Parts: sequence; C-alpha cells; structure tokens
Amino acid sequence: ARLAGALAQLDPAAVLARGYSIVRDARGRAVTRVTQLAAGDVVSLRFADGGASARVEDLDPSAREPRSQ
Repeated sequence: ARLAGALAQLDPAAVLARGYSIVRDARGRAVTRVTQLAAGDVVSLRFADGGASARVEDLDPSAREPRSQ
C-alpha cells in the first residue's frame, strides 16, 4: 500500500495537480533547461486542467527557485 501511494505521487497527472507544469518547444520536445530556449520562441504549457501557449520574451539563466530545507 505504501509503495502504491508513492507511485501514485509520481503519476504525471498528480505532479501537475501539485502545481507543476510541462513546457514543450515548437517540436513538442520537453524543455528542461533555459538554455533550450531563445527570446521569441513559442512554447506550449500543460497544466493539470488544460494547456496554453506562450512566447518567450526574455531569459534569466541565473534565476533559481530557492529550495526548502
């Protein structure tokens, strides 16, 4: 039961429901690093309840979300 619960949390739908999103480039490839993007690129965004498209305006490779401790 514990293993099933842990695996359920890794389900992509569960991850999206926790507030994460999936970003894909114009070719449909997952974007995992800012270096994969350029200003003006169009990306698709996937959320728990749907999707959207966006155009990259500027990049900030030094911006990082602080980690909780």
